Amino acid sequence: MLVKHLVLGTLLALRSASALPSPERNDVVDMVNREAEVDMPEERDFNADIIGREAEPQVDTADRDDEGGHGCGDDRQWDSTRKQCICKGPGMIWQPPSRKCRCPDDWQWDGHRCKKPTPPHCGPDASWDGHRCVCKKQGQQWDEHTRTCHCPHGQQWDGHRCKRPEPPRCGPDASWDGHRCVCKKQGQQWDEHTRTCHCPRGQQWDGHRCVCRKQGQIFDPHDKSCRCPNKFHWDGHRCVSSRPGKKSGGGS
Repeated sequence: MLVKHLVLGTLLALRSASALPSPERNDVVDMVNREAEVDMPEERDFNADIIGREAEPQVDTADRDDEGGHGCGDDRQWDSTRKQCICKGPGMIWQPPSRKCRCPDDWQWDGHRCKKPTPPHCGPDASWDGHRCVCKKQGQQWDEHTRTCHCPHGQQWDGHRCKRPEPPRCGPDASWDGHRCVCKKQGQQWDEHTRTCHCPRGQQWDGHRCVCRKQGQIFDPHDKSCRCPNKFHWDGHRCVSSRPGKKSGGGS
């Protein structure tokens, strides 16, 4: 009796399950696909996004501000073609150390663009070599103060080059000391007018030195002449003492 009831219950349960409607195969596939779309983006779009980011040009992060813009500053502007900041001034270049735009070396800003400066005017005797005025004549030097060319100190232009002048001829009785003619004989003086040596006025050469011609007189180097000693006077023949009974040389 118990076995009969068990068999009857099983048959009724199977019949109830077969009576429920079953979804079609296609409906089940659609449900799975919709769940996949929610959980994960399409594989094609995901890969394309990765490739696009890898192909994007790399820009110096210093050129971007915190809001995602381009921090080019006052001197530069964004170049969308090159994907970088470029200097606004025509011809200017970016200097990373100073983080400023400026003209290249040896160029100047004329208010509109960078340009090579006009060479300074060096006059007829010199030319600009890119750095300074250079004299055309051999040996001459450029004087920045007078802006002219001249030979160095102590030299002269001989028509072809700068050279030290030949020392003047001083004759047999004198020699050149680098500045003037100097007489060889003791006491004699150089006369530039006659270009000869002679004793000073009032003196004569005694074979050894210049001495005063008049008896008792001495040479005064202050006024370069011969005169009687102090407290003596010339009497027409010799120096005599201004005190009675005395004369030059101790005579009475």
